[in-house]
Amino acid sequence: MSYDLYLWKWGETRDVTAAACFLLMADGLECEDAALLDRGKLKRELRKALSGLPGKVECEVMPRGVILEAHGVDPSALLERLSPVIRLNGLVVFDPQSDHVPEEDRNKAETLAEKLKSEDERARLDAEMPELVARTEAGDPQALVELGNHYFFGQAVSRDVAEAFRCYLRAAEAGSDAGMVNVASCYRQGEGVEKNLELALKWYHRAMKTDSTFAPFELGVMHENGEGVQTDQQEAIRLYSIALAGDHPQARAALRRLGALPPVPKAFVRP
Repeated sequence: MSYDLYLWKWGETRDVTAAACFLLMADGLECEDAALLDRGKLKRELRKALSGLPGKVECEVMPRGVILEAHGVDPSALLERLSPVIRLNGLVVFDPQSDHVPEEDRNKAETLAEKLKSEDERARLDAEMPELVARTEAGDPQALVELGNHYFFGQAVSRDVAEAFRCYLRAAEAGSDAGMVNVASCYRQGEGVEKNLELALKWYHRAMKTDSTFAPFELGVMHENGEGVQTDQQEAIRLYSIALAGDHPQARAALRRLGALPPVPKAFVRP
């Protein structure tokens, strides 16, 4: 079992507690209230301080914090070795083995973590957009589906379901089954294009030539509910069974709902 320590230095502003900062670091995030560190200098000082210490200490020095994970090391000896470095750099020390984390700090950290992850995701998507657009201009079907998803959900671009549909259609016409399923869904829901269940069915059926997961499942739903076709539970069961073989996550529940879940293979039946 490891003995962990979290170290950082407060910046000019401080809106979070030490416990909340620790929780963010433990989640792989950097607390914005922590100051930027001189990583090279700090690494050298830590390496020197820990040299010759019995046991193993893994040290991750991030831009705004340090995580120490010690194995087979006496905690008192570890803290004694680190004390000069801590004092010299004005570091805060959080010991999760003994320091209390109030529930309100957990809630605060969760809220901040969601915000930071959302910002990181946005930055990642923004950085990827030029390459993605270049791939779509070259006619890459997968890139067209991805760009369509960006427009559909408003990720890194303004939400535009009509443009999403156009991307999906180009991908579908290039042979992408994911593009076909999305085109069918748009026709089915009337998103980005006028609702047309006949065309939705057509595109789902075309997708089934190469997609044994999502297209058969959605067709099964349409046949079960009489959506654009006559209600036909037997056809729905047939389609759900194909989707189950294709590992659709909801196919088993759909078959169970219709009383048609296939028996579990004998190898998996407990005696």
